[in-house]
Amino acid sequence: KKRPLSFAQEWLWFIEQYEGGTNAYHVPQLYELDPSASWDALRFALGKIIQRHEILRTTIVDQMGLALQQVHDQSLDIEEQLVGEDFESVINVDINTPFELSKSYPIRIKLYHVRSSSSPGRRLLLVNTHHIASDGWSVDIFHKELAAYYQAYLREDRSFTFPPLEIQYKDYAFWQRSYVSGSILQDQLSYWKDKLSGYQTLQMPTDFTRPAKLDYSGQREKFTLTEELSVKIRQLAQQQNTTVHNVLLCSLAILLSKYTNQQDIVIGSPIANRHHQQTEDLIGFFVNMQVHRFILDDHQSFAQLVQVAHQDQITAQQYQDLPFEKLVDELGVERDQSRHPIFQVMFSCITRPDMAGENLPFSSTSVNGLFEVVKIDSSFTIVDVGHGQLIGEVAYLKALFM
Repeated sequence: KKRPLSFAQEWLWFIEQYEGGTNAYHVPQLYELDPSASWDALRFALGKIIQRHEILRTTIVDQMGLALQQVHDQSLDIEEQLVGEDFESVINVDINTPFELSKSYPIRIKLYHVRSSSSPGRRLLLVNTHHIASDGWSVDIFHKELAAYYQAYLREDRSFTFPPLEIQYKDYAFWQRSYVSGSILQDQLSYWKDKLSGYQTLQMPTDFTRPAKLDYSGQREKFTLTEELSVKIRQLAQQQNTTVHNVLLCSLAILLSKYTNQQDIVIGSPIANRHHQQTEDLIGFFVNMQVHRFILDDHQSFAQLVQVAHQDQITAQQYQDLPFEKLVDELGVERDQSRHPIFQVMFSCITRPDMAGENLPFSSTSVNGLFEVVKIDSSFTIVDVGHGQLIGEVAYLKALFM
């Protein structure tokens, strides 16, 4: 049975149609395989994941102008390719080739056997998923299941399985459309309309004149905060009974205010949007954008700002079911091809467990240089493994900044 798309999927589908296919919403994972890694075990694990999560076997069909999800039973063809010295350019093309979501699954998997003098016998595994079927939380689920099924294969436990999923993504999309309607929709909308009433568009100074239509070519710069500063940030968050995310978000708001001379600062943050137990272990596109609005006041202390922002975020969580795409539509925000709607700067703080003890013969490797897509003027990401130094990355559009 065909089911409707979720609101977030519907927006990505619109972009895909409008752009005639784009690489902007690809979620590539590249794994480096040790010589000892078993390809048979990995292929088994990949097959199990695709069997378990229907969204990875879904195409989108147009039925009288309505986009619907169609789940298929066929397994995914996993390609293998022998590559030479130019293997990076081959992977680059594969990562950035647009998906045909109406004809093929929203996931492509390929194993590269590298034959070159510098790296004989090297193997790289590309798992490229479209955002319409995945998000950051989904990547963690994928990695966890890949490791578990791989180890099960090695110990010859072919019957190993995770507890059955209570729902599939198509069920969530169907539920979302019936839930986010009527009085619930109105209640959520009235909160966000009030919150964003009269907000200012951020006027960040740029190095280049803003083009009429932005392309997604981006640049990334990594940085590391000193251990001393990282410890102080965690201590401050503890003292204020808040999160590292909130402390750094408030700091960014002040920084943007300094650059723009604006007191009204709007920043977006991705939120997992998985507060229902049935969605916790499900691969799919759940992530939503939460909008933070800061009205800065010179008479306010930093501690007071942190407390106000903390309370704001607690309240906003009660209204997080409204998809950002729906909010943009309902607010009547005029679509502007030169900038992201409502906010142009994004902030995320990812709390990630330290994976050092995993001891697997394959590991995620960076796609920097192979996939340089940025979808917003600038975004700031901090990774916190709970100890040691905080690691950061700034991503920005090359059309705007040097």
